[in-house]
Amino acid sequence: MVEPTGGVVMVVDDDEDWRELVVQFLSEAGFEAIGARHGLEALSRISGGDLTPDLILLDLEMPVMSGWEFRREQLRDPMLAAIPVVVASSADPRSIDADAYLEKPF
Repeated sequence: MVEPTGGVVMVVDDDEDWRELVVQFLSEAGFEAIGARHGLEALSRISGGDLTPDLILLDLEMPVMSGWEFRREQLRDPMLAAIPVVVASSADPRSIDADAYLEKPF
């Protein structure tokens, strides 16, 4: 097992297979990778302050709380707003304020 050296990445995606694949890939690359099934789960995990990811990899189209809704809530909280977000989605990312964009599939 590789000891994490690259920081903490939260992967927020409702596609379980995809999410687990990305978490596994990042873990093998030396990151501490954590998955969340939708925006609400991600928000609840990071709002308490026990977990502060260095980066969030965010899908947009998810049930319960979409990526757009998650990002709006994240930006409202000064403690969470500074966490960089990379949108990874097949949806048009131009309508969301993010640090970078990856078009799915990649």
